[in-house]
Amino acid sequence: MATQYAHIGKKSWWSGDVKTLCGLILPSDNAKSLWFPVFVKTCPDCLAVQKNGGK
Repeated sequence: MATQYAHIGKKSWWSGDVKTLCGLILPSDNAKSLWFPVFVKTCPDCLAVQKNGGK
């Protein structure tokens, strides 16, 4: 079974797309918020960028 990750990112005001800290761009129709993020692991690449002060 594949591991499901929650990404850290910012949503574009214009298009609704989400650009994550690890560089992924999630289209607005595929970017969903999690109801219970405690049950899903956070993306290790997003955490590393956040820890190093990246935006």
